[in-house]
Amino acid sequence: MGMFDSVYVICPKCGGSIEFQSKAGECLCTNYTQDQVPAIIAADLDGDSEFCHLCGEEIVFCAFSLPEFVSCVGLQYDPDNEESEDD
Repeated sequence: MGMFDSVYVICPKCGGSIEFQSKAGECLCTNYTQDQVPAIIAADLDGDSEFCHLCGEEIVFCAFSLPEFVSCVGLQYDPDNEESEDD
């Protein structure tokens, strides 16, 4: 089993905790909250989606840049609001 780091974001629909896993960091099985995520991990996860285990909502990882750490939130996935790759 490979090692990875985890970022936990709060589901905006039900308040549940959603885990996003990344192999971009040191991969020492470190757990981060959505308020303090190393930039390399946030960049790796930006745009990834996971489903909330409590309510089933698809949540997209969205990173906001800061110098050393970044803040992120889970956003509800809206398939009708996707931009085409040709834009």
